[in-house]
Amino acid sequence: MLKTRYLVLITLLSFIVSLAATVPVSLIWKYVEPYVAIPGVKIAEPQGTLWQGQTQVTWQREKAQASWSISPWSLFLARLSSDIQVSGNGFDVTANAQLGPGGYSLTHVNGYVDDTLINPRLRAFKATLSGRFWLDELAAQGEWEKILTSASGEVRWTGGNVSYPVGRETRNPKIVQLVARLSTVDNVVRLSVEDPDNVPVVSGQVAEDGWATLNVHQHLMKVANERWPDNDRDIVFDMKQKIF
Repeated sequence: MLKTRYLVLITLLSFIVSLAATVPVSLIWKYVEPYVAIPGVKIAEPQGTLWQGQTQVTWQREKAQASWSISPWSLFLARLSSDIQVSGNGFDVTANAQLGPGGYSLTHVNGYVDDTLINPRLRAFKATLSGRFWLDELAAQGEWEKILTSASGEVRWTGGNVSYPVGRETRNPKIVQLVARLSTVDNVVRLSVEDPDNVPVVSGQVAEDGWATLNVHQHLMKVANERWPDNDRDIVFDMKQKIF
């Protein structure tokens, strides 16, 4: 009798897994969409299955193709693990995302983002830049009660011409390649943006409580060919703000 119950349970679980693996994601999305809608984000034409598929994503007039591949075995560890890729005009990023009872993790974030995607956001500040940003093994982790607990990786900007207003003038210097490095020390996420000689131009940190600080170093003025009085003060601008 007990053996029969186990066989029935295994058969039922196999049927559920097989059904989830083969049912079209478009059918599932029709019922799920009203509960997971994100303001400003439109998801259309989902294809494939729950475990592996792709869809079109539109956000602020930017269109992207998103694809995913979920590992069913991760569910046995009470986690949902998926390899994802998001690509479009001027960007292509891959990553692994995991969700669990304790929080989330985003690892192996690699790819690039071009200036064509960034400049529309900078124009509100009357600024532009040129070049490509390469993402190299970025990672972030957080808990459901603490959005960010650790981060690591690098973002490399190829350098290029930039423009920004200074008073009534518009400056157009050519900036050398810069590298932004993320690390975590004592539960504090640290940022260091450095020139090719590893001299910091910008630094900052984000604490677990959401307070972030940002420092602009005097060396940035030299990199941008801006005139600045010689003095012993390394930090020329700093700010502190709660971001979450």
